[in-house]
Amino acid sequence: MKNINLELVQNKLNELLDYINELKYFETLTLTEFLSDRHRQFTIEKIIELVVQTAIDINKYMLKKKDINLKNLTSHQTFLEMSKFEIITDKLAEEIEESVDTRNVLAHRYFEISPEEVFVEIDDILEKYPRYVRQIETFINSLQDSQT
Repeated sequence: MKNINLELVQNKLNELLDYINELKYFETLTLTEFLSDRHRQFTIEKIIELVVQTAIDINKYMLKKKDINLKNLTSHQTFLEMSKFEIITDKLAEEIEESVDTRNVLAHRYFEISPEEVFVEIDDILEKYPRYVRQIETFINSLQDSQT
């Protein structure tokens, strides 16, 4: 991987972890509590959007350093490409790339997403994205080890 700025990637991972920690604040909410507070729903929707977008940004940066033409890749495909380079596992790439649809709906409002669907995403994001961070960190650590 050419000239990867490890500090930049680590900073983006820290940003991602901050968003995940913000979302953890809401993990004990019941569906009734979630549905009763529209402001809370908006907050959670925005955090989910930021989590997914930050991961996409990390993917794009790292793939660019692998000389991948990003113009031909969808956000979904960036996760799958990351697995091709063994940066994340195939299993995680397939699981996590589905969250791009949720992010797109939340960001662009292509169609309506029910509050119940957003509520389900809380646990999904909290289960998958910490794994994503760990796998990226493992890859970065292997790069640092090879540079020393």
